[in-house]
Amino acid sequence: MPPPADFDALCKQGGRFGAHNIAQNRPDPTARKLTKTVVGSFFNGGVRVYSIADAHDPKEIGFIVDAPPKGNPSHSIQINDVYVDENGLIYANDRFTGGLDIIRYTGSVPLE
Repeated sequence: MPPPADFDALCKQGGRFGAHNIAQNRPDPTARKLTKTVVGSFFNGGVRVYSIADAHDPKEIGFIVDAPPKGNPSHSIQINDVYVDENGLIYANDRFTGGLDIIRYTGSVPLE
């Protein structure tokens, strides 16, 4: 996948940066099965969404980088895990000082 446009800034921000986890297509009734979209956690790069509708040309279609939770020793968000529920809500947690974000993706390309 292509690096995010803000790659250089994220590398200098503090804490870890880089791909960590993706929302897996779990066989649970409360999980969204994604076949054309990948939702991933990127530590201080937050949550990033990619369209893989064209497997030869993946595109970043959305992201969110929140402020770090109070008391975070890295002084940057450190998103560790992501989960997408059956309604398309994205759940993401910070690895150091906790904090759970519940995100509604509103991009023009649907989560599929």
